[in-house]
Amino acid sequence: HRRLLQRYRYSAFNRSKQALKFLDRFCPDLPNFHCLPKLHKDSRQLKGRPIVGAVNWVTTTWSIWLDTVISNVDCPFHLKNSLELISTAQNMVIPENSILISADVSSLYTNMKISLLEQLFLNIFPDNLLTDILRFICNHNFFQYGSQIFHQKDGIAMGTNCAVSLARIYLREFDAYFSQKFVFYRRYIDDVFAIYNGPDPDLIFNEMNNFMDGIELNFCKHPLTIPFLDLNVNVSASHSIYFSLYQKPINIYQYLPPFSYHSTSILRSYIYGELLRIVRCCTFVSDRLDNFILLFNRLLKRGYSKRFLLSIFCRVNIQDDPVPVQPAQPVKIIPFVTRFSKKPYVQMLKTIVYEFNQHPECRRRGYRLLTALSKQKNLLQLCYRSNISPAQELLLSGKGLLP
Repeated sequence: HRRLLQRYRYSAFNRSKQALKFLDRFCPDLPNFHCLPKLHKDSRQLKGRPIVGAVNWVTTTWSIWLDTVISNVDCPFHLKNSLELISTAQNMVIPENSILISADVSSLYTNMKISLLEQLFLNIFPDNLLTDILRFICNHNFFQYGSQIFHQKDGIAMGTNCAVSLARIYLREFDAYFSQKFVFYRRYIDDVFAIYNGPDPDLIFNEMNNFMDGIELNFCKHPLTIPFLDLNVNVSASHSIYFSLYQKPINIYQYLPPFSYHSTSILRSYIYGELLRIVRCCTFVSDRLDNFILLFNRLLKRGYSKRFLLSIFCRVNIQDDPVPVQPAQPVKIIPFVTRFSKKPYVQMLKTIVYEFNQHPECRRRGYRLLTALSKQKNLLQLCYRSNISPAQELLLSGKGLLP
């Protein structure tokens, strides 16, 4: 850690004292291993997702910094989200007898070869410092399970901050080679979507599984419809691509109830966001309407009133363009932080900020104010002894609630 810090101090990357101060932190907390069960898989073959949460380990600061550097590496066939797939393939006409294919890489993070990853780094980044930082992160994957300490020798830890960016770079050559063999090809981390038109698809499946050591894909194919991320990718009668919302069968739709501790604005926001997601994920208005009705009924069962829900549903235009138009120039957002309160002055402040953002001069300069509410104390923080007055402490101790 100290040697890397000394090299960074005299490198071209050292451009601010804040970054150097951030990297100088020494975090000694050993990560713990835990496993998240994959409940959407077959219950007879229950599998888990191994997680090593290195949030305060010696590699954490270097992993965060490395992620900011390599996140800008160009990966032309990698998707940022499902909305990017919609903007790319919406209404695309494909040849007849084409097959929709989705695939996921089995245990990508733990099967990545560190030697190959280092070679890719050397090809992309001429500075050896980045490769040495990568080597430091990958060679110090220590974690604790129970009372024992282990060292992960293969792959990268799934809980480290730069894991996603490393996965993007690791399969960049894989994408470039196989994108030429498909009508359409895109990848989101370890999930692949492609449209194939050719001879037996099993031949190319075998070629993809044998292309890189340790990389094995599980395939799913269908001529008309296939799920990918939160989308159903469909082929119409005119051989064009359209999308609809996909929700897993095990989803029990446990939305936030109206009697939760969250503020009303948060309850409104998550419902409004879900409505926007439906509009963006569904090509046809009929599919949007069906999902609107399903969401409305599910929220009614959670305890929301019809009047409250209608005030939110009426804000969304069901016929909007599913892919929003991006602004011509980047907008600089200036947060205005205030404490959460239900008093009238907070609502008045929101009105002033809204009118300010609508001003022509504000739009011309590319500025936008954002009203941000400061974090409220949770129940545990409110119960700290330092927050309890002497009179309350005396009362609680008299009833036996405090030692």
